[in-house]
Amino acid sequence: CEDAIHGKCKYFYPDQFFDPLLGAGKKYTYMLENIQELQTKKELWRSSQPGFSLIEFLTFSFDETFTNDITNRTFHGYNVSFIHVHKAGGTTFRTHAGIDPPGVKTNGKALRSVQIKGVKKISRHRIYKWDEKEQSKEAHHLISTAGKYKVNPGDWGKDNHIMFAFLRDPLERFISSVGQAIGDCRTAKNNTSFRNACISKHKNSNYTLQLSRQTLECAIHYLNEYGFESDVHFTPQALEIAFATQRHHVPVAVFKFEVSMKYVLSEMGIDPSLKIRDGSENRPYAVLKNMTSTDYTAKMIQQVCEMYEVDVAMHRFLGLDVPGCNSYDV
Repeated sequence: CEDAIHGKCKYFYPDQFFDPLLGAGKKYTYMLENIQELQTKKELWRSSQPGFSLIEFLTFSFDETFTNDITNRTFHGYNVSFIHVHKAGGTTFRTHAGIDPPGVKTNGKALRSVQIKGVKKISRHRIYKWDEKEQSKEAHHLISTAGKYKVNPGDWGKDNHIMFAFLRDPLERFISSVGQAIGDCRTAKNNTSFRNACISKHKNSNYTLQLSRQTLECAIHYLNEYGFESDVHFTPQALEIAFATQRHHVPVAVFKFEVSMKYVLSEMGIDPSLKIRDGSENRPYAVLKNMTSTDYTAKMIQQVCEMYEVDVAMHRFLGLDVPGCNSYDV
């Protein structure tokens, strides 16, 4: 991070942020405790598709004998672990790693996966999957060994790794989450009540600004009533990262999704023009295909900023801007 020309990261220590006594995010500690309690009861994010890993990270091990075809520099022999924060670049990394199923599209073409030249190994570590009896012990050990980026390649041991994630603007992410939760065929079938409440009666309608706002208003009301615990795609990003690190005292390098993703992909030897989307082209309803953040009313912007107050607080704590929420004291 420190020596990056582009896309510099910020180091985020979730355990410090959510410390109930001294943390900058101590007023939100109850939210993290709540999802951990629901995890224990097997009641967390139950609308998600059975068999899917809900919280996980992918570890990429690079071979220093290979040259990165994108940057034309030799890879460092390091390990990096990508925390999958939902609706913030996860599909791209999962598909390049060969985890997501065939049919995910990049630039309109279906791909199975893309071979990443220079990667010796990609390992998948599940933190939470509600139909599994226990979490991966290997994952917990690996989390505990995470550290900051080491500039000198010789300082990297074979087991050293850096954990990283992307942070997305909450207003943009909410639009994407709505489309995923009630419009994506893999997710929406488990969100029947949400879909029936907010989209079913309009499923054959053309996009209009009024209809888009009605749908957004309905989604905001639904989430306020039932909580983000009903669907992982609406979980605040700060909580996802904290949950993924399981309260270990480790740094997570966080990058702004909108600014830095193309640079991170390049550094990993992935062509950024092959960014894989599971977005609007997979939505069966016109209103979800065409909905954008410009459809928000001022009131809706305030509601979403307040709903994701913990993410706004995390951004500001890290010195990152959240332009759409700047007008609100959250």
